Amino acid sequence: MSLVWSTATGSVYDELTATLSFNDDDTNLVYIDWDDGESNKLSESNYQWAKTPDPSGTLTVKHTYTAANTFYPVVQTVTSEGFVSRYYSAVAASATDVTPHTIDTAVSGVTINDSTATAIMRVENRTVKSGIDNSIFDEGPKPIAVSIPPLISQTDIASVSNPKLEIEVLLAGGLYDSTGSTMGADIGRSYSYKKLELTITGSLNTGSGLYTVLTPARTGVSGASVMEVLSMKYLNPRPSSDTYSNYDIYNKLKIFLVASGNDGNVYPITYVSAGSPYKKTDDLLRTSTLDFSQGRAAASNKSISYYRYDNGKAWFNPVDQWGITEAAILSGNTFTNVTRATSPLKGINYTYMPQPIGINELAAISSGSAVAFSDAANAYWFTSGSIGTPDNQATRTDQFAIDDFGRFYDQSI
Repeated sequence: MSLVWSTATGSVYDELTATLSFNDDDTNLVYIDWDDGESNKLSESNYQWAKTPDPSGTLTVKHTYTAANTFYPVVQTVTSEGFVSRYYSAVAASATDVTPHTIDTAVSGVTINDSTATAIMRVENRTVKSGIDNSIFDEGPKPIAVSIPPLISQTDIASVSNPKLEIEVLLAGGLYDSTGSTMGADIGRSYSYKKLELTITGSLNTGSGLYTVLTPARTGVSGASVMEVLSMKYLNPRPSSDTYSNYDIYNKLKIFLVASGNDGNVYPITYVSAGSPYKKTDDLLRTSTLDFSQGRAAASNKSISYYRYDNGKAWFNPVDQWGITEAAILSGNTFTNVTRATSPLKGINYTYMPQPIGINELAAISSGSAVAFSDAANAYWFTSGSIGTPDNQATRTDQFAIDDFGRFYDQSI
């Protein structure tokens, strides 16, 4: 007796063909346990009876496997006269489940491979408010700074009171061993909660670049970096005089908290304004969840180990830049491991995101600064000039488009 497959290997859900040849041409019924049940016991096996139209020496049967493994069918025949054969399979493991049993390597097995998984991503809170995006700290602890985009004229911004901010952070400090004559080897980091109280001093109508936060004079902190921003609060968001023109000025004021990436570009973490003076990380209205839990492997006995995703920040953040290789494109469009996760749930936050590398990757356009956030002396905190005039801010201003109420336009990702 023999069982020969149309292919030695296949994939789950492929319909495979098995051709059985018998020792005589009097076979009428065939019992086939496909070896994909709980065991090869009659009560636990996944079997079928196949009947030949007339007593015959061959039979062709089709089967589809839903699990990945190497399977060794168990076969038994019944002749037209009612004689029942022994059970035959290629491995001895079946002998303990069915008897009498004979090992016959001609009853060949088949290897079934897993196939492409079904990727399903559901998004909780498909519309979220701008919040605190700490993803830049995935590169490691960093100093933070404050910057104001040029949305108010130099004359008008002079009427804004010096902003007072309260920033809650986790500070990262170094841990060192005590060996040797120096401070020792770096063996990790410690983290501590700190509430930073910062007042932006000086005249806003001469401000530019980045206003460093972690200095002894400004916040009483030195020698540490930030690992996570927990909240940011604008403590004096009202003008001293309640007039329409003053409120109009304050509506345009946006105070950003930023950090530099390892690539040298400056990235926003969050911002506060008169209309939204307080933001925190655990605000459900500012947090979205990517849910991969309904994704599933093709094979019924396999599970998903990794999830790869695109959260829409690829062009705005160095941490979440998914990638794909040429080989992956040819073999199934698989993202690289840059955005690989093991958990089926991924929490994510967004803030207002301008292009970090400038328009067309140019630091200056038509005699003006073109990078949204920069420590350059001519990256003013106020509008200045028009396209073509020296040190104009027109290109930077255009990257922070606001409506008639001083709100940023929605960003769709």
